[in-house]
Amino acid sequence: MAVNWTAKPVLTDEMDEGFRVATIDGIKLKWSGTLDVPDLGEQIHVTFNGFGRGFVRGYCYMDGFAALLVEPEKLPDWYVKQSKTTHYKPEMPMKIITVFGIEFKTVDDPFRCRYDDCSKGYPVATDDEHVTCPACRKDMGLPPLTA
Repeated sequence: MAVNWTAKPVLTDEMDEGFRVATIDGIKLKWSGTLDVPDLGEQIHVTFNGFGRGFVRGYCYMDGFAALLVEPEKLPDWYVKQSKTTHYKPEMPMKIITVFGIEFKTVDDPFRCRYDDCSKGYPVATDDEHVTCPACRKDMGLPPLTA
């Protein structure tokens, strides 16, 4: 896998074996998704293995396909448990996952507030763990989720 944290894949009008063609640093790659490539920091919903919402932190390519490097909001329990046995630092599971174009969808309401009277007006989170509104997180003394 080759990683370029900041060079967003550029989609072209070309097709290759039924996939849209994207380029990173002049390298032609396939893009498996029907959606456009999201921007750095954009919140998406990962549709496999229970990862759910996450933030795009970078880009990479592997086996001829462009992909996203995503930091999930919350790691699934199975992933944390597995990471503790396979990662070189068992106390710290890997927090960035590789997501191909077909494996995510957009998030219609990307931020969730703690209280319904937040000045930002986003929908209210079901619990404190799912608060993603930057203003609410700051008020709660939590670190920001986006870079």
